[in-house]
Amino acid sequence: MASSADLCQFVSEICANAELLRSFAPELDGQDASRGPEAAEAALEGLSHRRLLIRVLNFMLHDDRSLLENALRLLDRGRIRKVCAEKSGRSFFSVASGHQSFSCFSEYCSCKTFVEAAKESPRPFLCAHLLATKIATAWGVLEVDTVSDSTFSAHLSKVPCPGEA
Repeated sequence: MASSADLCQFVSEICANAELLRSFAPELDGQDASRGPEAAEAALEGLSHRRLLIRVLNFMLHDDRSLLENALRLLDRGRIRKVCAEKSGRSFFSVASGHQSFSCFSEYCSCKTFVEAAKESPRPFLCAHLLATKIATAWGVLEVDTVSDSTFSAHLSKVPCPGEA
């Protein structure tokens, strides 16, 4: 079984790379991958990019399906926004969950679950908020809020540090 660090890295890569995602189609459909590109293309026929990504993530996260379910629930409810600074181009994700909003970066989330896991282990950790941002980015379904750099800085000043949560 892959380590949590390997799993986090793989999820990031699979969400960002359509060709890597497509390479999984034969295995997911019970076909022999050695049959070549024609078999892969046949397996992909009828499978949208979104469905294929969900199938791969479901397979990879089989030990923690609730993680994927919670991330998809956040996506379904339209709870993920990308906040971009107008001039500098810096960005982060704002994920609304319940009555709270969390800030996510490429490998960090301000939620209590993430912060507590980060305190306990030096290995990367993937919470539902981070997974939802990766899926939303892969699907291209993010709403983007462009703000001034000073407004962006004000948003960042509200992000709790790991020791403050």
